[in-house]
Amino acid sequence: MNNRKVNILLVDDDPQDRRLVEVTLASSNPHIQYNMETADTLSEAKRRLSNSSYDVLLLDLNLPDSSGIDTIQQAQDTNSDASIVVLTGLDDEEMGLEAIRRGAEDYLIKGKSLEHILVRTIRYSLERKRVKKRLKETENRFRSVVQTAGSAIFVLSAEYRILEWNEQAEHLY
Repeated sequence: MNNRKVNILLVDDDPQDRRLVEVTLASSNPHIQYNMETADTLSEAKRRLSNSSYDVLLLDLNLPDSSGIDTIQQAQDTNSDASIVVLTGLDDEEMGLEAIRRGAEDYLIKGKSLEHILVRTIRYSLERKRVKKRLKETENRFRSVVQTAGSAIFVLSAEYRILEWNEQAEHLY
């Protein structure tokens, strides 16, 4: 990720919290350029996500126009491929687990420890995003090969149940 530009949308209505994130990123790895834009509300964030491409969405769960775990789902509804990292003042383990279940890459608590984990979390999130993309591309290539093969192909479970088949297998049987 050396000499890479990372586009971030920070959604937080607290100017002090936005400044803390800005300072944290500015003092991190000099080989990574963070281009950070901010939004005060979820509706503004959704508009930006629809019109621009971001690598990471740093999302507070308590905004003027949205609060709680549903904020994640509303952000995902924009169909952006940005990795979502929840950045909130809510120190709630169950909320963190639910955020991950709903599609967030991580759940970070605002505060002093933020400086040590924010950059690492962004890097890990971007790497997971790249791996997921490569996996999806590989899966699509595999499916294409299987579907266009001239031979019948079946995918069986350990119990010999047919899980998948191609068009040739369908014609043959």
